[in-house]
Amino acid sequence: MSQPNQHTEYVDSLSDQEIVDGILSRDEIITKHYLYVKCYPLFKSRFDRYYTDCENWVEFINQIYLHIILPGPKSKKSPLHTFAFGCKLTNWLSIVTENYCRQLFKKRVQLTSD
Repeated sequence: MSQPNQHTEYVDSLSDQEIVDGILSRDEIITKHYLYVKCYPLFKSRFDRYYTDCENWVEFINQIYLHIILPGPKSKKSPLHTFAFGCKLTNWLSIVTENYCRQLFKKRVQLTSD
């Protein structure tokens, strides 16, 4: 039972740069505990606010994870690679998640109006 607490303490001790590096290098402990534990309230609130195609909040976080880690078609860099540390990582994730949800909503509205 102490295992998750050790991981949480470890991830909580990391800087934003170390967390970004860990997520980009697919570090399972950092990714899981940062996105699915520490940022759970942020993602859960967006999941509850917006209708998504996700069945639950875990699937929603999975989508956000893919959104921030996969390279864009034009830039060939992932959004997380372009994070410039001008604000806290949690603030950036909040903005990225909000924009992602709004884009999904906008696409859904366009599809239903056609």
